Amino acid sequence: MATYIQANNGITEDVASGVDLAWFVLQVSNGITLTPGTNFFSVTVAGTYLVSTTIRISSGIGSMFRPTVNGVVTGVGITFTELDTVSTDNLIDLAAGDVVTIRNSSGTPATVEEAVAIIIQIA
Repeated sequence: MATYIQANNGITEDVASGVDLAWFVLQVSNGITLTPGTNFFSVTVAGTYLVSTTIRISSGIGSMFRPTVNGVVTGVGITFTELDTVSTDNLIDLAAGDVVTIRNSSGTPATVEEAVAIIIQIA
């Protein structure tokens, strides 16, 4: 069976520069752990993963959200050029025990109205 998780933030969240989104609603999970109210996903099985994120902001034009692996920013980010909903997908090789977050990697704070993360092992 595939390793996967789907979660959303469940609240309006002010996210400063350099801060990771918090996840409050765990929708489904198999082999990736999340404690609701925390900001990280823990991978239990090594492989290549699709990290898909959809974020809607109400402030923070110029902010950018990117995945991190063990605290290191990686992958393609979501850059907001207007108040809107934006999605991005990243293929990332992960080892068992790796920790994944979604971070505001810009110098611009943002108010996130809604965020959904789906992480699924594809190889």
